[in-house]
Amino acid sequence: MRLIVLLMFVSTVGCTYGQSSDCSSYVGDFAIQCQAYQQRKADTEVRQETANLLKAYRLCLQKYENDPAKAKENCSVYTQALHEIEIKDLTQK
Repeated sequence: MRLIVLLMFVSTVGCTYGQSSDCSSYVGDFAIQCQAYQQRKADTEVRQETANLLKAYRLCLQKYENDPAKAKENCSVYTQALHEIEIKDLTQK
């Protein structure tokens, strides 16, 4: 009977720990797993945002490929954003 209750508890916590943004309600291994999940999720979001910025930057460069001055002026926001992401990534490691 105790085994069944324990398995129900573990399966319930195991299925929901990744859905909460706050890991403070978990203890032990579940808290560590939750924090690791949150870190992986945040890393994935940063990588996706970086990929979206790179795509937009390439499209901007293609749009102004015949006018380098306009390309520099209009596409600089992407290089600045990518540079900020790079700096934040370096300071967090």
